[in-house]
Amino acid sequence: MSEQESFDADLVRAMSRRQFLARLARASSAAILISSPLGCGTVRGGIERARLGDKTPILNSVQEEVVAKIIDGFNPPDTEIRRLLKEHDPDYDPVAAYAEFAWASGDTFLGNMKFLIDFLNVLPTLTRSFSNRYGLPARLQLRRFHPDDTNRYFLFLRDSNLHALRIIFTGAKFIGTAPIYTNEKVAWKFMRYPGPWLVDPGKPDADLARSTSFDMAAETDENVGVLRRRVVAHGALREGLEAARIVSGSDGLVLETDVLVVGSGAGGSFVAAELAAKTKQRILILEKGDFIEPAEFLQRERLMMPRIFDTEFSVAHIFVQKIPTVSTAVVTGKLVGGSATINHALAFEPPRPVIRDWHDRLGAEFGYGDLVPHLEAIRTLLRIGAVPESQISGSNLALRRGVQALGLPHHGPTQRNAHQCIGCGYCDLGCRYNRKLTPLNMILPIAARHGAQVLANCRVDKLLLESLPDEGREGRTHRVTGVVAQLTDPRGNGRERVEIRARRVVLAAGPFSSPRILMQSGVPRLRTSKGAERAVGERFSTHATITFCADFDEALYPSAATPPMGYFVKKYDVADQAAADPAKNHVRYALEGMLNHPLAHAQLMPYESAESHQAFMKRFNQTMTLAVMFRDRPVGRVTPNGFEYALAEEDHAGWLDSLRTGARIMFAAGGRRVFFNSHRPLILNSPEEVDTALTLDLVSQQRIQITSGHPMGGCALGGDARRDVVDSRGRSWDVEGLYVADSSILPTSLGVNPCYTVYTLGRYIAHKMVEEIHAQG
Repeated sequence: MSEQESFDADLVRAMSRRQFLARLARASSAAILISSPLGCGTVRGGIERARLGDKTPILNSVQEEVVAKIIDGFNPPDTEIRRLLKEHDPDYDPVAAYAEFAWASGDTFLGNMKFLIDFLNVLPTLTRSFSNRYGLPARLQLRRFHPDDTNRYFLFLRDSNLHALRIIFTGAKFIGTAPIYTNEKVAWKFMRYPGPWLVDPGKPDADLARSTSFDMAAETDENVGVLRRRVVAHGALREGLEAARIVSGSDGLVLETDVLVVGSGAGGSFVAAELAAKTKQRILILEKGDFIEPAEFLQRERLMMPRIFDTEFSVAHIFVQKIPTVSTAVVTGKLVGGSATINHALAFEPPRPVIRDWHDRLGAEFGYGDLVPHLEAIRTLLRIGAVPESQISGSNLALRRGVQALGLPHHGPTQRNAHQCIGCGYCDLGCRYNRKLTPLNMILPIAARHGAQVLANCRVDKLLLESLPDEGREGRTHRVTGVVAQLTDPRGNGRERVEIRARRVVLAAGPFSSPRILMQSGVPRLRTSKGAERAVGERFSTHATITFCADFDEALYPSAATPPMGYFVKKYDVADQAAADPAKNHVRYALEGMLNHPLAHAQLMPYESAESHQAFMKRFNQTMTLAVMFRDRPVGRVTPNGFEYALAEEDHAGWLDSLRTGARIMFAAGGRRVFFNSHRPLILNSPEEVDTALTLDLVSQQRIQITSGHPMGGCALGGDARRDVVDSRGRSWDVEGLYVADSSILPTSLGVNPCYTVYTLGRYIAHKMVEEIHAQG
C-alpha cells in the first residue's frame, strides 16, 4: 500500500469514530497559546484591533495559529514572495489580513471559515500513517506542524482519492493564498499585475476628476442622484416613506404598500420600473445589500468582494457533518442593482430553441415573438452593442486567433450593455465610470422618478400568508399579505424586525433567496398537501462553468483596455457546425475570454508546490483565461442552507468536449501549456495530450472544479401547476398575489449568459401585471 493509500485508509476508518465529533467540537473553543517559531505564527497582533467598538478578536488564538500555519504551508517563509514581503512590507500581517477579509464578508462566511479552520486543525490527529520530514509519526494538531510538514500534509489532501478531502484542500488553499495576493505593495509587483486605475482607494475621486468624452456622463450621474434620493435610510423610515405608510410602530414596525418587490437586480428592477411608470401603485423595493454609488467601486477584491458578493458554498458530508468548503461556489450580487450591476455586461439574447422548448414542452404561454418587443426596448435603453474591434485584446484576441486557426465557424465580439466602455477590466467589481448600463444607473432610476422607493439592507425572511375561503381560486389556496423582514447592518446582522403588508409581492431575490423565502413560508408543504410536486428549489442549474488557462511565451497583457469577456465562440448540438442554425439548434456550450484579478487568479493557478505556484503567478501577463458556459441539465437542488449540484451523467461527454475544444483553441492561439482549475494539477504540454489527459473518467471523478456566477432555476415556470412553481406570467401556482421574476424561474439552462433573458422576462411579467392591475380598476 502506498503512502497516499495509507493516508486515505486512515481517514476512511476515522469516519466512523464517534469521538471525532467531540474532538471537533472541542477544537472550536480551544485557546492554547503555542506560537510557531517560524513565519506567520509570530505575528497576530493586528487582529486585536477594535471593530465597531468591539475589541473581541475575530479569531481565537488557536484559529490564528492555524491560519498562520496554513499560510506558511502554502507559501513557506523561505519562498520568494514571503522573503519579499518581509523585506519590503515588514509590517504586513497576512493572518490579520485574512481575518479582516473573513470578518468583512459577514457572519455566515466567517462562521463557515472558522468551522473549516477548526476542522483542518484536528484532521491530522486522525492519520497514523502521516510522518513528518524526519520520518516520525505526526499525529499532532496542524498548528503544531513545521511549515514543511504542513505543506506535505496539504499535498496529501490534494492527491487523495477521497473527493471530500480534495475539496478540503481547496478551502485551505484559499486561506493560504488570499492574504498573500491581496497585498498591493509587494505581491502585485511580484506578479506584474498592473493594478487598478484608482491608485489610492483613500482618494476615491482622484481618477474621476479628469474630463472624458463620455456622452452619457450627465445622464447616468443624474440617474444615480435620482435613485439616491429615493433610497430611504433606516433612521428616516418614519418621516421619509412615501411609497408606503406606517400602520403600527409601538410593538414593532409595520408598513403598508401596494406592491412589494423583493430584490433589485435584472428582474426586480424592470418590474419596479414598469409598474411605477404605468400604474398608480405605490412600489417599495427591498434589497438586502447596500446602496453603493459608482464612485464607491474601488477596484480591489479585498475591499469589494465582501461588500458586493454573496457566495454560496457547497457542502461536503464528512464524518456525519456538513463541512463547508470553497471548492464549489456560486457567486451572486448583494447590492442595490443586484448581480446585473456587477457582472460582465454580456447581453446574449435568449436562445430561440430554448424559448421554443419552454413553449412546446413545458407549456409556457409565450413564444419568442412575444419577447421581441421587450428585447428591443431593453436593447435601446441599455445601448446593447458589440464590443468594438479596438478593444479585442488580451485573452479575447488570443481566443479569436485560436478559433480562426481551427476554422471554427460561430464566433465574434460579444454583445454588451455598455456604452463607450474604456476597458478598465473591473466590471465584476462594479463600474466606477458608469459606462456599464445597469439597474443601478438606468432602470431603478426610472422607478424612482415615478415614485418608487428603495429600502436597502433589508433582508426578507418569509412571506405572510392567509388562507382563502373554501378551496381558494384557480388552485391557489392562500394569498400573500406581505413579508416579515429584518433591517440589517451592512454585514447582514439583524437590527430590527419589520412587517410590510402589500397587495402584491414580487420575489426577485435570486435563485437562492427566492426559493428559500418560499421554503421558510411553508409553500412546499402547501404544494404537497394538495398533491403537487414539492418543486420549490428543484431544477437548479449552473452552466457547469469552469475557468481554465494557458501559459504563453510572450505577454498577452490580459487587462490591457479590454472588457473581461469581449469575445466568444459557440458550439451547437449538431454534427456539422458549419450548418448550425442558431434559430433552430441548441447551443451546446460557449467559450468566452476572461480576466481575473489576483485573489481569484491565485485560486486558478495549479499548485504543484509553493515555488511552482508562485512561478505561475509571476506570469500573470502571459496567461490567457477562458470560461465555459455549458447548457447543463437542471438536476441541482437549492436547500434551506446550501445547494446540491453535480453534473448529470448524460452531460459528461458534452462537457468534456467543451474542455477539449477550449484546450485546442488555446494551443492554436500559441499557448505552450494549458492548465485547469483542479485540485491535483492538470497541465497539458501539447495538443497531443488533449484527448489522453481529458477523459470521461476525469469528469466522473469530479477532478475539475465547477464554479459559477449563473445560478438558474429553483422556482421553475411552466404550464403545469403540479410540476411548476409559477406560470408564464410569473404568478405563483399556489399563492394569490405572489409573483417571481428572477433567474430562479428559468426551467432549464440557457447555454449563454442569462442576464438579458432575465431582463426580458422581468419586463414581460411586469407588463402582464400592469394588465391585471388595470383590469381590476
